[in-house]
Amino acid sequence: GLGVVYRVHPMMLTVTRMIPPDLGLVLCIVILSSYMIDFLYHVLLALHVDLEQTAIMRTQHRAVEFAKEKTGDMMVKVGQKKDHAKEIVLEKREAFTDIMTEKKDAFTGMMTEKKDQVSGMMHETKDVVTRQVSRRRDAVLNWYRTHRWK
Repeated sequence: GLGVVYRVHPMMLTVTRMIPPDLGLVLCIVILSSYMIDFLYHVLLALHVDLEQTAIMRTQHRAVEFAKEKTGDMMVKVGQKKDHAKEIVLEKREAFTDIMTEKKDAFTGMMTEKKDQVSGMMHETKDVVTRQVSRRRDAVLNWYRTHRWK
């Protein structure tokens, strides 16, 4: 009993939860109908009531046909919903891709502008440093020329 409660029951719950609710309802109706037909047949047989077996077979056949029809309808509906969801996902993905492309292009443009600004500032700084070094070099050379030992 413990094995059934702690091992078999959780596995059966996992399996039954994988069945879609609409399909589960149809399957329950078909199985319950089959059990009810079988139960009634044996009760009437036990009471020596003669039932025509063809009527039961027709009822069972109709129940099976009904189940097949409902299952087919549900499969078509599920397929349609799946296709619709797939279209929505593709549309959202395209929109997201477009937005990300725009953002990437804007970022690339901004980085190019910043690179040009930094490059310009570096050239200006290089020119300023070059002029300052030249002035100091000239000052040192002038000092050296005027104060050197002769």
